[in-house]
Amino acid sequence: AKNIVLTDELPFGVSFVSASDGRIIDGNQVIWNLQSLKANANHSFSLVVNTISNLSSGTIIVNEAVVKSDNSVGSIKSENVETLIKSSSNLSIQKIASSNIVPSGERFTYTIIVKNNGPSDASNVTITDELPSDLAFVSASNNGVIYNGVVTWSTDKLVNGGTLTYSLVVNVKGNVTAGTVISNRAVVRSISSEKPVESELENVIVKTYSNLSIKKDASLKNVRAGEYITYTIVATNNGPSDATNIRITDELPSSLTFISASGSGIFNNGTVTWQSGRLANGANYTCTIIALVKGSVSNGTIISNKAVVSSDSSDEPVESMPANVTVESFAELELVKTASSDVVTAGNEI
Repeated sequence: AKNIVLTDELPFGVSFVSASDGRIIDGNQVIWNLQSLKANANHSFSLVVNTISNLSSGTIIVNEAVVKSDNSVGSIKSENVETLIKSSSNLSIQKIASSNIVPSGERFTYTIIVKNNGPSDASNVTITDELPSDLAFVSASNNGVIYNGVVTWSTDKLVNGGTLTYSLVVNVKGNVTAGTVISNRAVVRSISSEKPVESELENVIVKTYSNLSIKKDASLKNVRAGEYITYTIVATNNGPSDATNIRITDELPSSLTFISASGSGIFNNGTVTWQSGRLANGANYTCTIIALVKGSVSNGTIISNKAVVSSDSSDEPVESMPANVTVESFAELELVKTASSDVVTAGNEI
């Protein structure tokens, strides 16, 4: 056979990569030319193609080759070669916390990055993140939804080499204790992947911090020596964490005599003390003291007194502003009048 021409028209779904023996590319046709081929002889050609990444699983690619020569009768077609397509996507997922140390009661953000390392486009991709019990959901980007503690994102397709990025905002519950490690991971699934892929665990360490404030008020601004006065003390936790092991103290001035204290208040060595295991973020603790101004306190004396609050989750004790009371002297006068006689004659002096 002389002047042999072999043609292979590439079907839809593949792209040319390489071919042997000085091939010619004409559109989607690969053409080889061979000057001659002896009777009963063979000559092999090779053709390498690449399937496109968005072919669906189950697709069948059909291909044939055609050969002709100057001394052959017409063209001769090969049998059809059928190739069944199977989608395969090598997915990876990464999860990153915006901070690895977070106070209880505060928010932070997880960033979740999904990548398709191919070779096929990934179809029906689902990303899930089951939140630990120490976290409260705040929001999720890209239409992420939460149900029964699991945040889910879905997308129809992730192309070969493509990346998806999601963010998840959560709040560490205020009652989580210091030193707690919150471990969390995300999972990606696709019908074109063999199995779910998990991210590495992302660990966040919880610390506690409570911004406490305290206020003390007296029932009277001016008081007489020998009278009672009531102090009201209000401690507030401004968060973000619940305050633990709360302690409120009030050292009474020497001009006052302790009478009583509300709740669990205990008087010892001139100081009234209250203790509480926990004060939630945003909560108040109110206590009162009734004291007697000693009768010997002189007029114009200013009795100045303050209260102090502390907790295990606060940096340092916090003092109230002084509650000042001014003492006014008070004398109780008595007038007695007597007659020189109980009986007197009219016209006489008495």
